[in-house]
Amino acid sequence: MRLLTRFASVLLCLMYAGLWNINSPAATQKSNKKEFSSVRLTLVSQRWMPKDPPVEKSEPRDVHLIGEGDDLLVCFRLANEGKENIYYLASIHEPGPTGYILFRQAGEWKAITPDRGREGSLTGDGYNWVLLAPGTAVEFEFSDLSTRKGEHAASVLVNDKADHTGRVEVISDPYQPMSRNPKENRERRQ
Repeated sequence: MRLLTRFASVLLCLMYAGLWNINSPAATQKSNKKEFSSVRLTLVSQRWMPKDPPVEKSEPRDVHLIGEGDDLLVCFRLANEGKENIYYLASIHEPGPTGYILFRQAGEWKAITPDRGREGSLTGDGYNWVLLAPGTAVEFEFSDLSTRKGEHAASVLVNDKADHTGRVEVISDPYQPMSRNPKENRERRQ
């Protein structure tokens, strides 16, 4: 009887401490966290923005214009290398995924626009979820600023269903923006 009482006490302590996997918050959170390890967001190329980019808000554009005064067009590829369908968030006014250009500040990725991470950002009637079937990819361009020094990256939002609940931000590998100074471009390549 004493042995049974001790066993029950130890079992209760383990459950209370969350070390036993029965409904512990850590176990629940881990199982709810989505991983999109088969989704790749990669840099394809950079080019200078044309002098007169399209500015009509009513007609679709070929590029996701992000910042005021941007002078670069950076091409990315979002690829689904997995076996399951995924969805990416897109604006109804622009082809390709919508997202953010990021820059590294004090070791942390910061967005040029202040709404990244805010509740309700990139939601509403102006956005829809687009299917990216297994083995397919989509290329798209974001604008960026060449004079903003340091590492840059892009991020897009993906999900395993066409819904904002549980969406995940996928961040590209870092890149250095081109410079109008040829010497800086040569140094970056080395």
